[in-house]
Amino acid sequence: EKYLYLGGPLLAGVALVAVSGFAPLVLPATAARTLMWSERIWLYGGLAVFGGFTLYDTQKILHHARMAQRGLARKDVVNESISLELDFLNIFIRMVQILGMQQRRK
Repeated sequence: EKYLYLGGPLLAGVALVAVSGFAPLVLPATAARTLMWSERIWLYGGLAVFGGFTLYDTQKILHHARMAQRGLARKDVVNESISLELDFLNIFIRMVQILGMQQRRK
């Protein structure tokens, strides 16, 4: 229960990452520096946010398991495992993109 308070700030972080992902659709192509920063926010900010979500979801799974053990809540292992899997998938996608960008620079 130590990290369950992170839900709100992580949701705000996801919103910021999503807005930075839509920036190329709204900004003109001449704003190259702004587009570069929005891409960095999407990649590195998303990596940090989904790393935090992994921590948060793991803590939430443990909390729900304790509550289910006491009989206060039902077990919902499918939704909890999907949540954790999506965190890992988002981290993987961003890591592949970062490594691909580094390969292009060489």
